[in-house]
Amino acid sequence: MADVEDITMDENQHADNVPLDTLSWRKIKSMVEKAGGEYTSKEDGIAYLKGIDDSASDIFGTSSTPVAPIKNMTTAQDKKTVVINIPKTEREHRPVAVGLNGTMYTVPRGVDVRVPVGVVNVLRDAVETRVDPETMERRPVPSYPFNIVG
Repeated sequence: MADVEDITMDENQHADNVPLDTLSWRKIKSMVEKAGGEYTSKEDGIAYLKGIDDSASDIFGTSSTPVAPIKNMTTAQDKKTVVINIPKTEREHRPVAVGLNGTMYTVPRGVDVRVPVGVVNVLRDAVETRVDPETMERRPVPSYPFNIVG
């Protein structure tokens, strides 16, 4: 089981403080593939990488310190943690970015991850409207279905 990490890089920068859009398509492709993603274009690759935590040293070749580790959070709700799993699917394999009280978390899919209770509440509140093609009835569905493991 992994602990969720905070995003520490600027949303437009590589871990070495090089803007992602200045990297070659080959470097972007390599980074996306090392992160388990599927490369389709430089623009999509940059968008994919923006959603990944740069503390994964095997992807970026560097390591960094989280901006606000879970143990330093101030609210009681954020100090309580829960283990969740957001399943991978054929269509959805990218990590899920969740904002909580000014802190961004990257939750990988298909892995049991310990997250603050507040992250679970944000995921629970994230809904989208789908239309049943047979009845044309609109209904809310979770944007990021997840399982509480422990």
